[in-house]
Amino acid sequence: MGLCFAAAGVVKVLSVAAFTLAWTHSIEKIEWQEDWHVTPQGLQLVEARVKGSGAGMEPPPEARLVNDWFQWSPKMAPLPQVVLGNSGLAGEWRICSDGQCRTLSDVLGRHLGAEPTIMKICSSTTAPKADSGATDNAAITGERAAIQLAPARPDYAKGDFEGERSRSAASSF
Repeated sequence: MGLCFAAAGVVKVLSVAAFTLAWTHSIEKIEWQEDWHVTPQGLQLVEARVKGSGAGMEPPPEARLVNDWFQWSPKMAPLPQVVLGNSGLAGEWRICSDGQCRTLSDVLGRHLGAEPTIMKICSSTTAPKADSGATDNAAITGERAAIQLAPARPDYAKGDFEGERSRSAASSF
């Protein structure tokens, strides 16, 4: 199994079994991190951490303060995919594994801007290991046919990643 990222016609695969998804809140400028496992059932959120609280990022009641981070283990079923929005107002999403972090732009090989990115599991036949930890579109022929993003409508404003656009992208799988 591998972890696929698709955005604006580009698909990349990382050969990881566990990773941390990290970002900075666009308003509060506070760090947020989530630990994920890649499982046959889907993407499993194992632990979430936020370094503070504020607008739209209040930790749940079960969160505990550990080394200046509110930490908790969300109770949710594995997800088949996750749509990562990008407002363009904060830093980029970062994918961390084995002590190394990369921005989604680095993973995908191009600047993303405000486009949403689909994160999902790829089968082992479509996620061969590469020296760099990532493969390009030519190496994932079977997955390429399954991943198709909805075309952007001209009436979407920069940073508009929620609503119909995300639902359209998510429903194309």
